[in-house]
Amino acid sequence: MNALRHATFAAGLALAPVDAGGAEPAGWQALADERAVIRIADAIDRAVDAQDWKLARSYFADRVTADFSSLSGQPRPPSPPTT
Repeated sequence: MNALRHATFAAGLALAPVDAGGAEPAGWQALADERAVIRIADAIDRAVDAQDWKLARSYFADRVTADFSSLSGQPRPPSPPTT
């Protein structure tokens, strides 16, 4: 499965539009971000398969905050204090 992901990533790079101005296309950053997410997901999979729970847990945050205020048009609420 990893080989397929590598081939897909390489094909995406090869087919990405080239900026005549010399700057990197925004699509390349998106591909790099996607690859980073895939690497983390693969690392979590390997840690779980090895039953290395401490390592698997290290990929997750202790606390997550989500802000959905933009969906309702309301102003953003103040951030909770950090501990």
